[in-house]
Amino acid sequence: HLDNDKEKTQTAVVNVSNLVQITQQYRYDLPIILNTNARSLNNKFDELHHMIQSRNINFAAITESWCKHHIPDDVLSIPGFNMT
Repeated sequence: HLDNDKEKTQTAVVNVSNLVQITQQYRYDLPIILNTNARSLNNKFDELHHMIQSRNINFAAITESWCKHHIPDDVLSIPGFNMT
């Protein structure tokens, strides 16, 4: 009968030192990507520049920058990055 059958619960014993070794063995060096909607980059540029440098961002995609045409690109340039 199904009423007499009880579900069996199994407990697994995990050796934490093995997990650390596995994690370190399969570590990948992937690029760090920032994708942000700036909504007026002009007043947030210093904060954005600091975030990109402090977090070692490799690729930054910034949308809705609301930059004005009279502001030259070099004002908003970040060393090591290309603006398109």
